[in-house]
Amino acid sequence: MTEIIEVLIPALPQIIEVRIPGTGSVGPTGPTGPAGPTGPAGATGAQGIQGVQGIPGTAGATGATGPQGPKGDTGDTGATGAAGPTGPAGATGPQGVAGGTMNWRGQWLTATAYAVQDGVYNAGPGSSYICTVSHTSAALTQPGVGANWATVWSITSQGAVGPAGPTGATGPTGPTGPAGPSGGGAVINATSNRTVLDTETGASFTNTGASAQVIFTLPATAVGLRYRFIAMVVGQSIKIIIPAGSILRVPGIGASSSGGSTTSPVIASTQPGLNLELLAVDATTWVSVGASGWTVA
Repeated sequence: MTEIIEVLIPALPQIIEVRIPGTGSVGPTGPTGPAGPTGPAGATGAQGIQGVQGIPGTAGATGATGPQGPKGDTGDTGATGAAGPTGPAGATGPQGVAGGTMNWRGQWLTATAYAVQDGVYNAGPGSSYICTVSHTSAALTQPGVGANWATVWSITSQGAVGPAGPTGATGPTGPTGPAGPSGGGAVINATSNRTVLDTETGASFTNTGASAQVIFTLPATAVGLRYRFIAMVVGQSIKIIIPAGSILRVPGIGASSSGGSTTSPVIASTQPGLNLELLAVDATTWVSVGASGWTVA
């Protein structure tokens, strides 16, 4: 007969039946014993999945203003703004003092007392002047020449360009200058109207091969520009138009001040071989050389 003994083992929450052979019949199950002491903590389980986003909390109160930061670098200068509108015209100035009668003194002399309104002529620059401040003349105040002449004199008339002086002695050879513009000394044939370039100064222009009148328009007047024009075709003329605002002086004919017009330039006759040279002596004046047979419209 097998005997069953119930053994209560601490720390185990159950009853273990132990059957011992040769003992009596199994008795009824006894009451559950008290719970044993808590066992040691088990190992940490795996990370669970992330929970859903919680509801945002209410905004906290605004914090106090922090201290001012350090001054930043100066920014780049902005683009220039558009020009403002033109202001109104200023008030008219007072009437100037009426001029007096000139007291003509003739040729200017040094070490001479001159009074206001005295008029003189200075042969050096070839012009006349009127005294504006009383003074005793000296080299510094020689009209048109001295360093301070404009402080005591005012020019009244510009003298005409005098004749060319005698040729001076040949000076030593200077250093070689930079290359000049192309076209100098070249002969350019034109069969139709053409604008002359400033870089072509020194060139000669003809109408060789033209079947009609050829019109040459000069460039803007600049001191030193020089061109030659030669009529080469029987029955066909050459016409030269000077720039607007410029004048042309032709010896024995006079001056034409109607620059820029196709009806008032210098016109060559139809006789072959006639030539005309034009030279710009200042910023507004052209002077002709060898104008025989040419007319000014």
